[in-house]
Amino acid sequence: MSKQSHHEQFEVSIPLPEGTHEYKFLIDGRRWCYDILKPTKADNRGNRNNFIVVGRPSHGGSAKPVPAQVSAPAHGSEHAEPEPSPAPAEKPAGKPQQQQQKGQQQPKKDTKEIENAAKKTIMEVNSYKAAWYVSDVSVEDSLEDVFAVVKIFSEAIPDTACMFFSSGVKTLIVVATVPENKTADYPALEWVNTALTVVPGLPQGEGNEKLAHAVVQANPDLGIFPLKLKDQARGAVFPVLRKKGLIKEDEDDDDDVPMSFDDVV
Repeated sequence: MSKQSHHEQFEVSIPLPEGTHEYKFLIDGRRWCYDILKPTKADNRGNRNNFIVVGRPSHGGSAKPVPAQVSAPAHGSEHAEPEPSPAPAEKPAGKPQQQQQKGQQQPKKDTKEIENAAKKTIMEVNSYKAAWYVSDVSVEDSLEDVFAVVKIFSEAIPDTACMFFSSGVKTLIVVATVPENKTADYPALEWVNTALTVVPGLPQGEGNEKLAHAVVQANPDLGIFPLKLKDQARGAVFPVLRKKGLIKEDEDDDDDVPMSFDDVV
């Protein structure tokens, strides 16, 4: 039975059998999104979904369906940093606590790498005093890591809109964050979709006017090479930013900023 809480969150309890179950939310009947406050994973088509693990019973007996409760995110909750995937709810007796089910092991995040990537962008924005900015971030091919960089950046410079590109051989990640008072100028989702116009097949980003993202997987058969596409995607957004009067001509190139974190807020 569905119900609406006092915080405008909708909840539903569904009996689920043992295993891993993926889910997503349909917002306003037209836009699919997932809650980045909850664990996420990519499916075999490259779409990112939330998931929930229903664990095995700790004692003998056959598995029974377990009611699982999923809450639709309140407005803006998808902006938070994603949490790592949880360990199974119950562990069989005698096994070490640190063991996890196969496929659920999460790599340890290099927090220093994430912090340095965020500080580099913060320093560049402070140097240019930019209200709109486009930045490359050097982190692993992980949407969660890029979101972590965005979170640090947004907390340090909440009034600047920024698009982040992270690319490797296998994946191109694009994330745009736009302060609420600037969304009328260029919504984050529209900004991400502008970057995606150079990708064969014209994929669409996910998110909303304040935070949006896209993950593009390499596909040589379709001519999708992430490292090459990153430069093309950057090139696609600058003319629009200039046309909207959001950046000056000399803000197009951020490669000559000195590598010092002394001025980071």
